[in-house]
Amino acid sequence: MDRPIKCPHCQYSTVLRTEFVVGKARPAFLFVACPDCRGIFKYDGLTGHASFPGGSGGRHIPLISGVLSFTAAVALVLIVRPPWLVAILATPFLIFGVMSFRTALSASQREISELTGMAPVTEETLKKLEDRF
Repeated sequence: MDRPIKCPHCQYSTVLRTEFVVGKARPAFLFVACPDCRGIFKYDGLTGHASFPGGSGGRHIPLISGVLSFTAAVALVLIVRPPWLVAILATPFLIFGVMSFRTALSASQREISELTGMAPVTEETLKKLEDRF
């Protein structure tokens, strides 16, 4: 594996080595971790093209999840009558909504790309996600 690669995250150029490979998808695609920025990208072994896995990863995904969760919580408050039942049913939606908004607003673009894309999530990103909650 002596093919030159360029990270689409930070534009760092290097030679592809086996220690950079963090996963595989189909026979020709590799998930590669950049040694400079540690961002993960998809590498096509046939064409030599590097790209973001599953697109660029959008901050809109956790934002939409947060909005939908808050909407569900408000709907439960308006529909369900006994207050104790509202508290039981709406609390998980409120917690998930807050966690989604915190992820959308405070996570780095690399973390958003890993969490919303097809690439495997690194241990560092999982630890940051756990610490955030």
